[in-house]
Amino acid sequence: MENLQLTEKWTVPAKDMQVRFVRSSGPGGQNVNKLSTKVELRFFMSGSSTLGPGQRIRLKELYPSQVTQAGELLVVCDEHRSQSMNLHSARERLKNILLKVRRPPPKRHATRPSRGAKKRRLADKRHRSEVKKSRSGAFD
Repeated sequence: MENLQLTEKWTVPAKDMQVRFVRSSGPGGQNVNKLSTKVELRFFMSGSSTLGPGQRIRLKELYPSQVTQAGELLVVCDEHRSQSMNLHSARERLKNILLKVRRPPPKRHATRPSRGAKKRRLADKRHRSEVKKSRSGAFD
């Protein structure tokens, strides 16, 4: 297995990943019982120097079902019928996951509605109230 290039300066070394091929489930004709096309890609995030402590925390928060007790991120792919296509797809998924946790999300700044927005909201409420009042007197 080769290194996974995430950006120009950010690479996951091959020693931090492990690939296992297993038999895929579901329909597939003759291939399903003979070939191991499903890919399980493990990224050893707890021992990797690729991620910082904040990135590890974000990874655990965003993908809790994919992070094991041992501190490994498990990416599984069995979309395609070929081993190589599933491996390529699993590596792309891992790349997208790691790029997603690369930077912390921006902090939210509390804002208030403008004076005009408040006036429009109250005017809409008044209008809706008038419509409902006009309906109630029609059938008395």
